[in-house]
Amino acid sequence: MQTSLPRITVYLFDSRFEPFLVVGGLYSFTSLYYTRYLPLQLLSFVILLVVAFYWGIVRKRNQWGWKDFKLTKDKWPRYTIIAAALAFFGWGYFSLYNYLTRGEWIPLGFGGSYPALFAILAVATAEEVFFRGYLQNRLAAHHPRWRRVILAVVALALFKNVVHMWEGFPIGLHLELFFLGVLHNILASYWMEWSDSLVGPLLLHVFWDLLVYAPLSAIPYWVI
Repeated sequence: MQTSLPRITVYLFDSRFEPFLVVGGLYSFTSLYYTRYLPLQLLSFVILLVVAFYWGIVRKRNQWGWKDFKLTKDKWPRYTIIAAALAFFGWGYFSLYNYLTRGEWIPLGFGGSYPALFAILAVATAEEVFFRGYLQNRLAAHHPRWRRVILAVVALALFKNVVHMWEGFPIGLHLELFFLGVLHNILASYWMEWSDSLVGPLLLHVFWDLLVYAPLSAIPYWVI
């Protein structure tokens, strides 16, 4: 047993495996939390604490700073304009898609719920910082651009399915959610690679979520 511990430690803190361990921990936490079954939710928080502790150790060992997440300050006015334009374009084709497949246009406006607005902003920011700021950038040490983009985009699309795992969706709807998630995120991931900044994709994600979810009058249950 004593001889195996150092080997396990090496694997735990190997930069090739660490991002996948962290993402796996996030998936485990999310899938258990959204069961809405209290014992499993309590277990999910234990997993979250373990993952957060592990991530904190890794961050300290690698001396990460905000610059490693590519949260740059330069060119943000330009990125804001581009992100807003792309978000409206994306909302337009997504609304058309929703009309063609479900017979409903996606409304614009504000539903009047400021807690929902805050929750939407918080979730969009957290997803960007984790999946692109952390995961995609962390994969750069061992993967070429195209591969780390695909891995990050697929990881985020799968996360959306994990959130809705216990809703009883038919498999076709999960596949639709996955492919739409991939389609909506490829451009944002390449944008971060081209600009070497997370600011543009983060603003794009925030604007997109505001356009789609701001008309709601309450916090989406999957945020609670």
